[in-house]
Parts: sequence; C-alpha cells; structure tokens
Amino acid sequence: MAEIIKVSDTIIKLTEKKQRNEQMMLYRLNNLFRGSIPRNRVRKVVLAAFQQMLAEAALNSNPDARKAALREASKLAVWKRLKPQTDDPEKWLRGMTNQLLLGDRNDPRLDCNDFSELIRVIGEWIEKGGGFGILDFNKSYRVGVGRIETPGDASLEYLHYLGNLRKKYGWKYADYLNTDETKELERLAFGDANKVKKKVRDAKTWGKDVRQREDPNQHHAIEEHVRDFWVRPRSGKESGMQLFRANRNDICKKIDLLFGLIVGATISGTTTDTVMVLKNYGQKLRPPLPEGYFLFPVATITASLHHSLVEAGLALTVAECIDSYCAGFYSTLIPKGGLPGELEGAEEILKEAEDAPENHHLLIWYNGNEKIPAGCIRWNKPHEIRQYRRLVEGKGLLTHINSVPQVPDKMAIMRLMKVMAPGLFAYLPEEYQLR
Repeated sequence: MAEIIKVSDTIIKLTEKKQRNEQMMLYRLNNLFRGSIPRNRVRKVVLAAFQQMLAEAALNSNPDARKAALREASKLAVWKRLKPQTDDPEKWLRGMTNQLLLGDRNDPRLDCNDFSELIRVIGEWIEKGGGFGILDFNKSYRVGVGRIETPGDASLEYLHYLGNLRKKYGWKYADYLNTDETKELERLAFGDANKVKKKVRDAKTWGKDVRQREDPNQHHAIEEHVRDFWVRPRSGKESGMQLFRANRNDICKKIDLLFGLIVGATISGTTTDTVMVLKNYGQKLRPPLPEGYFLFPVATITASLHHSLVEAGLALTVAECIDSYCAGFYSTLIPKGGLPGELEGAEEILKEAEDAPENHHLLIWYNGNEKIPAGCIRWNKPHEIRQYRRLVEGKGLLTHINSVPQVPDKMAIMRLMKVMAPGLFAYLPEEYQLR
C-alpha cells in the first residue's frame, strides 16, 4: 500500500533529498563531458559554426545577425577567457575562433560549460538570420528535429524541405535555389496559412500562457541543499535560475509542485536551440557527431542551474531527441540514437540516480499555499513505481497539465492520476479512491 504523508516538514525533507540526488547526478554528467573526447568533439561543432560566422563577416553577409547575436550575448562569462581582453565584439569572434582552433593547447583550456555558452551565441546568430539565411530558424526548430509526425504541420514541413535543400546544395544552398524551390521555401516559411498553424503550435508549448516567469530584478538564491553540486558560472556571473523562476500558471512550475522538483526558469528553449546547433553543425564533422550528444544540454544547462532538469527533459521530448522524459526516471534521458563509447558512463550515472533511495516517487497536494505542502503520496514498491512512471511521463504531462490549477489541491491530483495512471488507485486507501 502506498504511503500517505501529511506532515509538511517531512514532505519538504523528502523533496530536498530528491533534488539533491538529481543535482549530484547532473554534476557527474558535467564531469563526463569534460573528458578529452567529448570536449574535443563539441569543440569542433562550435568551431565549425564560428568559422561560418567569420566567413560571413569576411563577405559582409548577415552583419545585423552577427552584431545582434554578439550584443545579446555580451554578458556571458566565456568572453572573460579571451586574451587580450577587448570591448570590441567583432574582435571577440576572431579571438574565440583562434582559441577554439588551439583546442587543448589553449591556455586556459575551454571546457564543456564554455562551449555551452558559445552555443548560445550561435543560436542567437541563427535566430537573427545568420548561418542559414532564414529568420527565426531555431524557433521553428524547437518543435522537432526528426521526422514529420503530423501531416500539415507547417514548421516540420518547412524544416523537412529545408533539410533536403541543404543536403542537395550544402550550407550555401541559398545561392543555388531555382525559382520553384525559392517559392516553395517562402510558402512554407511565410505563407499566411502556415503562419497561423505555427502560431497555434508555438502557443501550446512556448506561448506566454504556459511559460510564465518572474521579473529578473528579483534575485533568487540557489537552494542550499543543491549548492554543493551546482556547476557555478565563472567570473561572478549568475545562473538563469538566480535571475528567473517560473511562477503563476507556468506549465513547469505546476509539474515541480506536483512531484517535488526544484522550481526552475520555465521550459527551456535554450535546450532545443543547443540541439539544433549540435545537429546541424555536428553532421558536418567526419565522423558526424553521434545523437548521444543531445544529452549535452542536460549536462551543462541544467548542471549550471540555468534551467531545471524537467525543463530540459520536456524540451528534448518536444524536439524528439528522446522518446519522452519521465520525471525521476533518468534513463529516459538517453537519446534515441544511444550513447557513443566515450559517453557510455552516462548510462550508469543516470541509472544510479534513478535507483537511489533518495529518488522518492511523490505526488503532492497543497491547501492554497505553494510553499507548504498539505500532503503527499509516496510509492515505494516496484509494481507501484512501474505504474507511477505513467504519471510523470512528459508527453502526457504536456497534454494534461493545463487542467491542473496553479496550486494543485487534493482533488486536482486525483483527477490527473485518473487520466494518466489510473492503475495507481489500486494502491491507495479507500478514502483516496476517486468516485
């Protein structure tokens, strides 16, 4: 029989142990990506993009995109690694490219967290129209990097068509398009009907109604129980979760409250932008970058607490890099294409955290105050936990979480359980059966 807990302090201690276990796992993943082979493979991806940015600069192509990206990313800690220091953003591009070329000979040597920040620069550049010559490319990319799942999905049709053009002509495809190809690309990217479809789709996952966070002027301290395993940004810079926390009716905050997760900064577009860069520039390498590297944003963005793990896991789910992240079932983070040899250690790290006694499987309710849990159900037995996995499955949560109130009450969690994991009722006392 599942355990019913009604003491708030006990519930809070359980959630803190769960969160600490999760953050320790992320810290270990971060160390794995600091290894020589992962570090150099990601470095080559970043280098390929920076070299293309330099090529555009030499041709004076897309100057606004480049300048806007550097301006947006001007406060990143990674620029402090440049020697000599300069206030000229155009010189940052050349200086960082030279450091990337030096690889392990560079002093100080760049690591996975530096590359994660540089990928943010690349993502901004592409979003502003650099690289592929299409505005908002990475925003479109957030809906998926794989096959077309839904006929008529404008954004996926656009990406599929663009991908074929790039295979046919290379990254400078825009110079070789014939009239029909140009018209079809413009229709998919900017046609009125497709704009409507994309607007509706984006609103469901990335819109303001589901992604809500606080004003950045409100500083947030990183919780003490996870601080020991927080990969801190360099140069006194702040993590995203120090600046932003999800609030009000945010889709991720409700999930955090339900399952005892750390409240993050809302669903992570940065994760899907990172995947877009890894995929598009990684496939140019010889050999191409394995799909297992889609775990990279988990090891960097979440280990640094720019976003929480569930936010990155849901983003990887939406981007179809993984089947569907199930909160607390960390092995579901392994990308569809598996792990290359140098990242095989990730499977053990994920599994150990998943099987740890601190990884409590909870469902929590509140009486109006989100800071004080009123009660929770904890499942302990293997057969209960197998059913519980259905309750925390990402695709299902993205579909059904909007029916849960801002602060989940007892009736709301029972209704969610009836929809997503009705088998769990068999392990509850009679008073908790939903009639």
